[in-house]
Amino acid sequence: EVWLGTDEGERQIELEEPFMAAGREFRIVTAPRSHAPTLEWGDHPYAYRIEATADGPTGPQARLIDDVRGIEKLLTGNKGVLLYLLARKLRDDRGNGLGRSEEGWCNDADIARGIWGRVAREANTLHVLIYRTRSTIKKAGFDPWFIEKRQWGIRARLAQVDMKD
Repeated sequence: EVWLGTDEGERQIELEEPFMAAGREFRIVTAPRSHAPTLEWGDHPYAYRIEATADGPTGPQARLIDDVRGIEKLLTGNKGVLLYLLARKLRDDRGNGLGRSEEGWCNDADIARGIWGRVAREANTLHVLIYRTRSTIKKAGFDPWFIEKRQWGIRARLAQVDMKD
């Protein structure tokens, strides 16, 4: 049951019945029981490659490259560390023969520890860094959603990883 309260009183709203609230028209609908998959896997969902090193001038850094469009973006500081850690995990998982759906996943706590060390950080701090990293790479012309975030982990979906540890 759904009831709408107004200055004049309350009334029950029926399924699919349009009604006005705050000057806008709404209706109650039933959500479909099944949902289509959110990800479709091709050979390489993102044709980006990354060149990552632990020995950049200021520490770990990552250069994101789209050879098709001829663009690249160098990320340093915490953004560079984040991509370095994601690239290293992806490289290692591919070397161990994990499938595409399993490769590259990192635990949030492990990533936070890799970026900030043992210093305790709120989970939100990592979320802010991911948001800022996505914003930076979007401005450079890349699709920011190659950084995939789920409730329990994070990964980068890349075609190629070149590491210089």
